[in-house]
Amino acid sequence: AEGTNKDKAASLKAFKGPFGKIHIYCSYVLMFMIVLHIFVVVRTEIQEGGSLITAMFTGKKILAKKPVDLE
Repeated sequence: AEGTNKDKAASLKAFKGPFGKIHIYCSYVLMFMIVLHIFVVVRTEIQEGGSLITAMFTGKKILAKKPVDLE
């Protein structure tokens, strides 16, 4: 490429392989964790009757009973 120092690019080539693989694997783990998080949030929303996500948008959480720490 134009403006690239070929000697510096060649010296960095040894690092590109291992760090590239680590970068790819970390991105796969991150994507998996995002999908898992969304799945668990949706499952919790369904099981608890719509109080988790709804509370994030409205600021009000519907509780089944009075909280024990409410005085």
